[in-house]
Parts: sequence; structure tokens; C-alpha cells
Amino acid sequence: MKKILQKLRNYGLAILATTSFVGYTSAQFTEDFEGGTIIPAGWSAINNNADAKEWEFGVPPSGSANSGANSAYIEYSSVAHDDYLITPAITVTAGTSDLLKLYGKNRSSSFLEEFNILISTTGTAVADFSTTLQAAVQPPTSWTEYEYFLTSYVGQTIYIAFQAISQDEFGLYLDDISVSGIPTCPSPTSLATANITPFTADLSWTENGSAAAWNIEYGAPGFAPGSGTTVAVTSNPYNITVLSAETDYDFYVQSDCGGGDLSVFEGPFSFSTPPTCLAPTALTVSNLTTTTADLSWTENGTASLYNIEYGSPGFTAGNGTTVSGVANPYNLTGLTADTDYEFYVQ
Repeated sequence: MKKILQKLRNYGLAILATTSFVGYTSAQFTEDFEGGTIIPAGWSAINNNADAKEWEFGVPPSGSANSGANSAYIEYSSVAHDDYLITPAITVTAGTSDLLKLYGKNRSSSFLEEFNILISTTGTAVADFSTTLQAAVQPPTSWTEYEYFLTSYVGQTIYIAFQAISQDEFGLYLDDISVSGIPTCPSPTSLATANITPFTADLSWTENGSAAAWNIEYGAPGFAPGSGTTVAVTSNPYNITVLSAETDYDFYVQSDCGGGDLSVFEGPFSFSTPPTCLAPTALTVSNLTTTTADLSWTENGTASLYNIEYGSPGFTAGNGTTVSGVANPYNLTGLTADTDYEFYVQ
């Protein structure tokens, strides 16, 4: 199953970043634009300023679709876009069709297209789209998932328009637009780590409901969800203490709302543990004479003894002259006048 790189959700006024690997309630409708180069049945498009560019359908001009081969897209225009891509009529029902989900992507990070998401409760004319669900959405250059609650429209029939609005940019892609039910147990978002040591890390997330218990699953980067190590926790953040030094990890989090009501897992969030003995940095030389030099460096752990290796410029580490068990700084003697050197510290 495809891994989603990033997800943005709109809960009222809050926009939250997250990722997921499990789906939501079956969608009332979903459109993946795999029907070729014609607009999907029931959809409509309006080129409101009648310029040369409008919404198109098919293989993206650059890169790939979020799923399958095709997406909806609109390309560069020297005049401001005013182009509407409009869904079929949607009857908004609580728990069944009150969540809008879509994926967006920009073609270039230097020329970012924007679009508005508009709502009509009357029809599909431009003047009917008098409510803005989200203004000036600007996706990055990777496929990004956006979710918006439609709870304000429960009991109504609506149309949703995606209005391209940019001028002199490059290209905007949309894909996999769907309407489904809001989950009863919201997923956590904003996964993060802190206080990472060689063997421990604080894992944290944002709880978007009322859950006071969570399931964490972690493992090697890219592990298949369900095959990692799972731990049930009741604290956020959670200090995990069974890690290995100098190792890469992914982790996911699931909210447990009680009574068997579980959210989808969110993730992965990637992190790495450091080695048990950190390498020194910021090597410097001072107090040079014809035959001596003071060598110093920054210690990044708790070490107090070091190995120095030095030699002519470009020498291969392991083939130089080594001095072991020295302190910081170290006065190196026995050098040759008018000679270039390099040195390493361990």
C-alpha cells in the first residue's frame, strides 16, 4: 500500500500535518481521473476568463499521479487563472459524507500555484460559489493530502469547486478527490521526537480527540505496518528506552478511544539514534611554530581521551602517524619546518 508523505487536515480553523497508512470510512464518491483525457462524468469545469489554459485530465506533464496514471492538472498562464473544477452534487450526511479529502501537488518549488476550495449550496454557476472552505491552498512539490470537515453542511446538497487562481507560475495537479465519513476516533497528528540518546527517545504527537491511550508501532525504516514492534502507552510524550545506538527508525501512532474504537495509524515519522561515542568536531590549530602546534577540537559527548592521526595533505586515514590517549588540546611536537599537514581526531 502506498505510503503518504504528508497530510494536511482542516479541523475548523486548525491545519495539522500528519501521514497515514490506513483508509477512512468508505467514500460516498471518489475520483481518481483514470477515465482518460475527458472530464469525469458528473463533473464540470468553467474557464471563467476564457484564457488559453484550463483544467485538463490525463498523465501529468511532469512527474507522476498520486495513484494510477492520471490526474487533473492546469498549467502556466500569463494571465491569472480563474478556472473552476466542480464536483457532482454531494448530499452531506453525518458519518457518511462529511469529510472531503484530496491530494495536491505543485510542479515547481520556484513557481507555486494556488487554488481556492469553494462551496455552493445552490448550483454550479460561478456566482453560486459564495462560500470559501479554504483559500489560497499552495501544495509543495510532493503529493500532499488535504482533509476538510463538511459538518456545517449536514443535511444539505452541495457542490465543491477547486478554483485555480495563480498567474505566471508553472503547474498544479490534483488527484484522488473523495468524500467520506469523519472517523469517530480521530487520528493523532504532528508526530515528533525529542531528547534522543543512543538508546532512548521521547516520542510525541498531537491528540485530536479525547483519547488517553495510544498504540505505538516502531521498526526499521520502511517496515510494513503490522510487522513492527507495538507498545500500548498512556502518556504523551512517551519515553522509549529499548533502542539501539546509531540506528534509523520509523514510528507510527494510533489513538485508542476506548471500547474498541481505534483511529487509523499515523506515520511514519523517521528518526535516528546517535552512536554511543560521538565524533569530535570543530578541529582547530593554534600556536604554530616551526616544529610544534596546538591541536584542539570540540567534544560532543563525555570522552576525555583521544587518538590523533596526522600526515601530509590528502593522506588516507589509517596510513598516517598516530598518537593515542591524548587530552584536548594536545601539543604536537616533532613537526618539520615549512611543511603542510592534515590531522584527524578520534
